[in-house]
Amino acid sequence: MKFNIYKFCTIIAEKEITLSELSKRTKIDTANLSRYKRGQRNPGLKNIGKIAKALGIDAADLIEC
Repeated sequence: MKFNIYKFCTIIAEKEITLSELSKRTKIDTANLSRYKRGQRNPGLKNIGKIAKALGIDAADLIEC
């Protein structure tokens, strides 16, 4: 399982959501969201679920098989 950075970046750009706003919605630190976006860290399943819920998408959309 790998976090799909491209899809993550595309969706937040399309929805015009800042990392700060996403942080408020998910309760995930902005620094960690930034690391996910840059590919420096991979979120766990719990955080992928939080991100997906906040973006209104299915968690599977953020995972590469």
